[in-house]
Amino acid sequence: MGGLRIMFEFSSTSVFDKKFKLMLKKDKVLANATKNKIKEIVSQNTQTIDIYKNLKKPLQDMKRIHITGQYILLFKVYKENNMILIVDILHRDVAYK
Repeated sequence: MGGLRIMFEFSSTSVFDKKFKLMLKKDKVLANATKNKIKEIVSQNTQTIDIYKNLKKPLQDMKRIHITGQYILLFKVYKENNMILIVDILHRDVAYK
């Protein structure tokens, strides 16, 4: 399948922005891993974005990706607008409660 590869645009919530700003100061390794995962997500197209796992109800409109063994990045996909919304980053113990 050749041709043009369309990447997603992305934005983030204020919740994520605050956590990421703090992460840049306290844990540069996690911040770098997070940046790399965001790049990976937005480089997908409307077909390949579905490789990421959807959460269960009531959060079924969100997807997740593991950043490290301990952290999970939550995001929403708006295929019709070609947009990704980075929602939050959570420790796995908190995310799965």
